[in-house]
Amino acid sequence: MAQRETSPATHGVSQPSRGRVLTSFLLIILLFDIGLLFFDLSSPFDGFHGFQEAWYAAIGKNYSSHSLLMPTTYDGSLDLNVPPLLSHIILLSFSLLGPTEFAARLVPVFFAFLSLFGVYLLATSLLRRRTGLEAAVLFASTPIFLILGRSVQTDIVYVSLSLFSVYFYIRSRGSGKRLHAMLAGLFMGAALFSKQFAVLPLIAIVLWELLGKERYRLVKLNFALFAVVSLIILVPFYGYHLVHDPGYLLEAQLHGSASKASIASPGDLVFLVSEMVWGCSPLFFMGTLAGVALMLVKLNESKKLVGVVIACYFVFYLFLHRHTYYFFGIVPFLCLGFTELSERLPKKAYGAVLIATLVTATSLSAYQLAGCKYGRGEFKEVGEYLKRYERPVVVGDESIYHNYRPLFTYYAENATLLLRDAERSPAQQEALRETDGVFFFSEVPLGGTRPEIFPVRGVRYGIRFAGNVYIHVPPNLHFFTPTFPTELKGYTILAACGPVVKLEQISFYLVAEPIH
Repeated sequence: MAQRETSPATHGVSQPSRGRVLTSFLLIILLFDIGLLFFDLSSPFDGFHGFQEAWYAAIGKNYSSHSLLMPTTYDGSLDLNVPPLLSHIILLSFSLLGPTEFAARLVPVFFAFLSLFGVYLLATSLLRRRTGLEAAVLFASTPIFLILGRSVQTDIVYVSLSLFSVYFYIRSRGSGKRLHAMLAGLFMGAALFSKQFAVLPLIAIVLWELLGKERYRLVKLNFALFAVVSLIILVPFYGYHLVHDPGYLLEAQLHGSASKASIASPGDLVFLVSEMVWGCSPLFFMGTLAGVALMLVKLNESKKLVGVVIACYFVFYLFLHRHTYYFFGIVPFLCLGFTELSERLPKKAYGAVLIATLVTATSLSAYQLAGCKYGRGEFKEVGEYLKRYERPVVVGDESIYHNYRPLFTYYAENATLLLRDAERSPAQQEALRETDGVFFFSEVPLGGTRPEIFPVRGVRYGIRFAGNVYIHVPPNLHFFTPTFPTELKGYTILAACGPVVKLEQISFYLVAEPIH
């Protein structure tokens, strides 16, 4: 007989209500963060992991000539390294809205909204009803959420789906209803079908049950339903490839980030923690450390689950940190930890800490987005220019070839990108023989007898102050650690709104080589 459904949160304790002023402030911050999420959504793929945006958009496009079971990349190769759910949904978006950057980015934005609702539900289920909005707005204000929440990548997809899986698993645990267990399995299977990292919340759930007083739940029908439904979601795609080419499937699973796993050295650890601090914002990170520490002092069943999930993600991050944004999955649960401060601080003190945290996090997010995501568009401009030629060849150095080849090829479909001073394959040698234009990139204009020099311009956003314009130039475009504003020279202002300016500048030059 099913038990009456209850929340794991503590009952019978009177909790102070959140004031109207604070609630209004939370809603204003949330609306502002949503505005940051949607702003400049139609801009070209570029900036923070723009090559991944082009990668998944190209796969979505290529389904027009390939089966949904055959995710085909920009260069015609089969991608079994990352599950294809994102590219399947991109195909749907392209079919409805056309193959544009806006249509592709609507997919992660949809899942960004879904993740905010998931954080809200988890906070109200695991902790207290009044913390739901606080936790969701905290998550929405972090730089990593606002960057990945609009970037065509798999991370926001698996994180949002896994949050709902954990939520429905908790519901099934309290209610005993099979429907809740099946929904938990459905969301977990979909999360795993978007990225393999979704296995971490699954591991956390198992550990949570093993550490609890009712370990027998792992052998009950509801857990079996949860596990079986999860697997059913994966069977058609992976079953097909397991039958047709098991060797290639296994190689693809081992080829990606898993092959780069290694324990973080002390230097790595300092850098990784720094990335977490700036990816979440410093005040958020400090508040979270305090909140999680206080949570561990007065541990109950619900808080134990939050702690186990955080521990699983953190251990994973220590070993697998090829990209620093891999800590993203931990952030929703850090938000839950932050709200523990509401139980331990006076109401006014907690409100002040929460407001300061949200203001600084949102400000940092806007600064980070202006530096690494908004505007740009250089590679799209290169692609438009190269359309003047039939079979152009561009020679690039390692930073261009290895980091931006998917992005370059997405916008310059008729061009061939070659690595400078590398041995040429027969196909590349033929491309050089048949080309009607050879080019290379240069940071400065070159004189002499060059037949053609094309200045490649990019869009940036900055602040005008005392007659000067300042922009954020990140030390590394693909990391979260920021730097101080840089005064800009040689620009054209395209638009302005108060001190905020949209400007255009020459980023580099595309230089033609004489064809011999």
